[in-house]
Amino acid sequence: MKTISKFIILFFFGQLLTSCFTSEKNKNDTIVIEKDVVPIEINNQYRLSVPKYMTKAYDLNDDASLQYQNIYKETYIVVIDEPKDNMVATFKESGEYNDALSVIKNYKDIQLQILSESIDITMTSNPKSAQINGLDAEFAEFDGKVAGIEFGISYFLTFIEGKENVYMIMAWTLKNRKEKYKKTFEMAAQSFRLIDRPVIEKDVVPIEINNQYKLSVPEYMTKAYDLNNEASLQYQNIYKETYIVVIDEPKDNMVAIYKELGEYNDALSVVKNYKDIQLQNLSESIDITMTSNPKSAQINGLDAEFAEFDGKIAGIKFDISYFLTFIEGKENMYMIMAWTLKNRKEKYKKTFEKASKSFRLIDN
Repeated sequence: MKTISKFIILFFFGQLLTSCFTSEKNKNDTIVIEKDVVPIEINNQYRLSVPKYMTKAYDLNDDASLQYQNIYKETYIVVIDEPKDNMVATFKESGEYNDALSVIKNYKDIQLQILSESIDITMTSNPKSAQINGLDAEFAEFDGKVAGIEFGISYFLTFIEGKENVYMIMAWTLKNRKEKYKKTFEMAAQSFRLIDRPVIEKDVVPIEINNQYKLSVPEYMTKAYDLNNEASLQYQNIYKETYIVVIDEPKDNMVAIYKELGEYNDALSVVKNYKDIQLQNLSESIDITMTSNPKSAQINGLDAEFAEFDGKIAGIKFDISYFLTFIEGKENMYMIMAWTLKNRKEKYKKTFEKASKSFRLIDN
């Protein structure tokens, strides 16, 4: 009998790595103006404008959602983002969070402390508070030396509190080019803007599995490989913390096994039995804190059951909201399981419902 054997909520908190610097000077350096920048959109989540002379990088920081560079001008920029609730809970637990300060001031202080452990800071400016496109932000600037790099480096950091995530924009260059690129980096940071775009029908992608069924998932989700070993479909967006898997198994096998175990109720339909059995299995690994009343429905001519609950998993500090759809096919049973952080439940509920209702068998 197949059950969900592994749930993964991925949280990122990057430790910044600096790149190796060259000493070649480019005589064509100019101050960036609006027409000289390119807006970059990341994961349907945020937008940041970078100078046209910078190109996408891949090895500045493993956890960066955005990284651009120009190795000749020695200009580099990365964006690290992470769920706000995760950051707060983690540092409250470690005793490093100051309740007298705002979320973004705490984030700034914590990140600067982490950076000071790997960078020999030689000069700092006074941090400044501001708003960037309606979001609370903190700016910090310092010069420092990194082991193994001969030249002094100047860093420009911007910390931004979004609705769900906190963001650190980190730009750097050689110290002797600090004044030259300071306005460029400030312009890039001040261009930061969240993308608040609801999912509509054209934003989903139909996925066909094993010539057996189709399911449409949001286009911002990508194929996953380690959410569940037995899933025939698994997609995720680690930045939005949205996950969806489909488990399927032969209907006759499921009925026979649970009749033999005495756990099958002949007074209920096949799909209601499947729902009850799977929910019981899930309750053994999830501490369920809230459940809604299950609902019966039809999805493209197939009997279905819906269930929704919030729960906790050992080792994960944050509550998770689960949306389950159980479907009786001609030969197989299907469980569609979607989940996200509890504080994003209402935001993605309709998205998950739309995905489940898109389920359709492929008639060969």
